[in-house]
Amino acid sequence: AASTQAPSKKPPPAPPAKSVPPVPPPKKEVLVRVLHPYAASSDGELTINKGDTIKVTEEDDSGWWKGVLNGTEGWFPFNYVEKM
Repeated sequence: AASTQAPSKKPPPAPPAKSVPPVPPPKKEVLVRVLHPYAASSDGELTINKGDTIKVTEEDDSGWWKGVLNGTEGWFPFNYVEKM
């Protein structure tokens, strides 16, 4: 019967070395402070209150930014906040 084992017990050869690209610096956290309260009007939006600090995760050209507030991620109007 044919053997189904690997040809030998030695480990496979190491792959050829290739140059590793430099690691990009970690993306700087963007934090914004809420200037005006906004009540979420649909799923996926954040309810924000004046003085809240939001960690921005995405800036969209539509005028809505995505961010995390108190562990909840959602969209909010960027013109209601200022970058810190």
